[in-house]
Amino acid sequence: MLCSNNIFRGGGKILKKFFGYLFLAFGMAFALSYFQNSSVNALDGSYDDAIMGQSSHIDQDENKIEDAKEENSYSLRTMIQNGWFYQGNKKCFCDNDGRVIGENVKKVIDVSQYNGHIDWSKVSKTDVDGVIIRIVSHKGGYYHIDEQFENNLNGCRKYNIPFGIYIYDYSNNVTDADNEATMILNYLSKYKISPSELSYPVYLDMERPELSTTTNELVVDAFVNKLANSNYNTKVYSYRSLLQTKLNSPTIYQHVDWVAAYTSSLGFSNNWYRGPKGWQYSNGAFVDGISGYVDMSVWYDQGVPKYDYVGWKYYYDHWYYGSSKNILQIGWEKINGKWYYFNTNGIMATGWISLNGEWYYLTSNGDMVTGAQTINNKEYYFTSEGVMVRGWHKENDKWKYYSPKKMSIYGRTFVEGEKVTGWLPINDKWYYIAEDGYMVTGIYKVGNRKYLFMEDGSMKTGWFKVDGTWYYISPDGELRAQWVKSLSNWYYVNDEGLILTGDQVINGRQYYFNEDGIMHTGWMQVGNQWKYYSQGTLKIYGKTFVDGEKVTGWLPLGNRWYYIANDDYMVTGYYKVGNSTYYFDESGLMQTGWFKINGEDYYATSSGAIKAQWVGSGNTWYYVDADGKMVTGYQTIAGAKYYFAESGLMQTGWFKINGTDYYAASSGAISAQWVKSGNNWYYVDANGKMVTGDYKINKVVYRFDANGVWLG
Repeated sequence: MLCSNNIFRGGGKILKKFFGYLFLAFGMAFALSYFQNSSVNALDGSYDDAIMGQSSHIDQDENKIEDAKEENSYSLRTMIQNGWFYQGNKKCFCDNDGRVIGENVKKVIDVSQYNGHIDWSKVSKTDVDGVIIRIVSHKGGYYHIDEQFENNLNGCRKYNIPFGIYIYDYSNNVTDADNEATMILNYLSKYKISPSELSYPVYLDMERPELSTTTNELVVDAFVNKLANSNYNTKVYSYRSLLQTKLNSPTIYQHVDWVAAYTSSLGFSNNWYRGPKGWQYSNGAFVDGISGYVDMSVWYDQGVPKYDYVGWKYYYDHWYYGSSKNILQIGWEKINGKWYYFNTNGIMATGWISLNGEWYYLTSNGDMVTGAQTINNKEYYFTSEGVMVRGWHKENDKWKYYSPKKMSIYGRTFVEGEKVTGWLPINDKWYYIAEDGYMVTGIYKVGNRKYLFMEDGSMKTGWFKVDGTWYYISPDGELRAQWVKSLSNWYYVNDEGLILTGDQVINGRQYYFNEDGIMHTGWMQVGNQWKYYSQGTLKIYGKTFVDGEKVTGWLPLGNRWYYIANDDYMVTGYYKVGNSTYYFDESGLMQTGWFKINGEDYYATSSGAIKAQWVGSGNTWYYVDADGKMVTGYQTIAGAKYYFAESGLMQTGWFKINGTDYYAASSGAISAQWVKSGNNWYYVDANGKMVTGDYKINKVVYRFDANGVWLG
């Protein structure tokens, strides 16, 4: 399985057969000599070590084994070579460093189309205990059923050979992994491979160093969990160096039980997984019924040594502790003031362990940690009993938070138990943990934004009241100056969330908010004066007033006009705007046409401008002075004399004043002149008054009767 890039796998079937015949023709001695002097790179360690790790699994020196008096003795480990052997009826395996590997040892091969057509009747007669079958290939960027899958599956079924399944992983993300899992489930269903039929797991073969640890974690989670939901035992396979780098994660390690290492010994420890383990030690093994090389693994349970001592003992890469003679310590044990944990095999645990739903961490020396700890650059906290804290924890009268499970927040991922910093969502509430790890309260700035956190640390949003004063914070929690609409009312809050009242200048515009913070619109009385705040948007003579903004200058409301002076108050009475004078009544309404002031008649143009002017048409004319007041009596206008009745009407023709006859021209102009009426002539003086009796005109005396008729 380790390889599509391996020298044996990369050359395909022909190359495998060639080397198979080469080995058979010249013997294992020549092969060992050849490869031990080779510089070909293996995926993990030197290829020399890889080949040396394959040297003795064909021919065993049974006489030497029989001479050994004790399975685990030093003499046995040095006498025998790497490979399989039997002690009585018990199958055993010894690595090249002379260590007997585990208990319940099984010989397991993995096969694919690269192994060609396998004669399973012959394989069934060998000492092979199990087979891991590749289910799909990947050609041209697409998955296909492995060309030999059906033959391999049927052979294992026919000859009752225990088997498992593997797929080489090509996932780049969670979606890919989910699709791979779905595909495998479909094939398992198609070939009626139930979880109970599998003696070995379904393996995700991970061998791609280009992926990050985070991506690998997500891929493993997606794939394993989806198959686990269908009750398939699912595990991860990879080679040692990748497991120690890009796959070095408890999230992945808990699923790893099969490791490739073509070296003298496995050299890999996984404290996150308890159970049977597989070590693929060779890709150059021979099995009857298979042409060429085949991958070979040893499957084993970690054995427990026998003790005849008290105290510490180092045995096969593990520490044990004898609490008394021949009694191996299991579980927790306090030794020299420190706590240690020994698994059911008596092996001293290191690293992370899970017990009864709680997590503990043990140093490389095995002692249990307490208090604040940094592990793999992540911060944790452990109680005095060694339990990893999850959730809220009070330290120095302040609160910290440790992730209760793996969680991702704004692109940051926190593993279970890791101290959380930054934003923290819990039960529809948001909290913020500062870089020092403590929960913040009060007003706190995150980046360029301010937020308010209550005494319990929860971020405040919406309306709330403090000491009788209202505040508002936006739904995203940011404290910022902003407009807020509630029901049909508008409010404005400052950058501390405080609802503003009274006169306020916002973005250069003036507003008024009542004592409840409601923005005022329309007329507002201040003492005996009035202000106006726009209702909606007003555009007046190139000026735009937004809703609620205080208006100055001309104000049209319906067909009525008002004027707001620069002191912000509505004007009344006479008021000059630009070069024109206007009159506004007590209600502020600009007057047009005829209107009264104190019972007297005045006139303003349709634009409201007031000036001295003639008003009327046809034979009906009036005149108003510079104040717009209608004149009466004699008036001299533009050098001409006129007479206006008490009604203001300009007089023309014959008219009476106090019972006396007067005359004005049709234009209304009054001057001394002869006037013919009917067949009679009359004469009026400079005031238009008709003369009677003797009257001198241009030094000539004329006589007029009592009716003003000239007598000649």
